[in-house]
Amino acid sequence: MDQDEQQALAAFGALSHVSRLAIYKMLAARWPDQMMAGELAEVLGIGASTLSAHLSKLRQAGLIGVNRKGTSLFYFFNEVGTQKVSSYWADLAGAAIAAPIANRKPEVKAKRPPATAQAKPVPPSPKEAEATETTTPQAQTGRRTVLFLCTGNSARSILAESILNRLGSRDFVAFSAGSNPVGKIHPAASSLLGDYGYAVRNLSSKSWTEFAGTDAPALDMAITVCDDAADETCPVWPGGPIAAHWGLPDPAAVTGSKAQIAVAFEQTYEALEARISALLDLSMDEMDRAEMQLALNAIK
Repeated sequence: MDQDEQQALAAFGALSHVSRLAIYKMLAARWPDQMMAGELAEVLGIGASTLSAHLSKLRQAGLIGVNRKGTSLFYFFNEVGTQKVSSYWADLAGAAIAAPIANRKPEVKAKRPPATAQAKPVPPSPKEAEATETTTPQAQTGRRTVLFLCTGNSARSILAESILNRLGSRDFVAFSAGSNPVGKIHPAASSLLGDYGYAVRNLSSKSWTEFAGTDAPALDMAITVCDDAADETCPVWPGGPIAAHWGLPDPAAVTGSKAQIAVAFEQTYEALEARISALLDLSMDEMDRAEMQLALNAIK
C-alpha cells in the first residue's frame, strides 16, 4: 500500500464518524477563517475531551490543520490535504468508469494502405539538446525540490520531510539530511509518524553530502530547522537553492517520561506543519527569487 492509499484510508476512516464529519464540514464552511476548539465545542455541542480526540483524528488524516498562537490553538480546513484525497478518489473512480469502455471491442475499420515512405524525426538543435540535458527536476516534473537540514537528521528534519511530502506532494519533493547524522530515526519521531499514517520505512537518517554530488537532485530550497546546522558551513548544493532558517527546539533533547517526550515531538510536528502550510500558501509562480527569499524568511 503506497502513501496515497494510506492517506486516503485515514481520511475515509476519519470522516466515517458523524461528529468528525460535522467538525470537518464546519471548518470547511469557515475556510479560510480558523476556529478555536472552544468555539467548535460550543457550536457543535461536543464535549472538550471528545472534541480533542476527534480533532486529533482529523489532523492525522491530513484533513484539517492547526496553528498555535501563544497558548491557543486555531484549527482550519486543510485544503491541500483534502485535494490530495479528492484526487485519489477521482482517479480511482475514473479508472473504474473507464474500464468497461476500454474492454469494449473496437470497431473493425478498413486498413489504410502502407505509406511509401516515412519522414525521419528531426534531431534537436545543439541549443535544444543542451536545454534538455540541463533541465532541472522542477522543470521536468513541475515540482520544486526542498532539502530540510539539521545536525542529526533524526527528528525535526525527518518530520519536515514527511509533512511536506504529504501536504505538498503535487508541487514539492522533499528530502532531509544532517551535517552529523546519527544514522537512525528517533523512536518518538517514528512512533508519531506511524500514528499519523506515514510510511516510516521509506525514511532514513543520512549525511548532507549525499545531496552535494554531481548526481544529486538540483535543489530549489535548502531549509535548516536547527540553529547548529544553520551556523555550519554547508556544501555547495546543485541548483543553487534559496536558503532559509526555521529554527526549532530539538525534541530529541527532551528528557522525562515517555509521555513528556511524545508531547515535545507533537509540538514540533505542529510547528513544522504550520510553517509548511504557510509555505504552500505562497504564490511562488508569481515571485522572483528575491521575493521568494523574503517570503521564506518571514515564515516563523
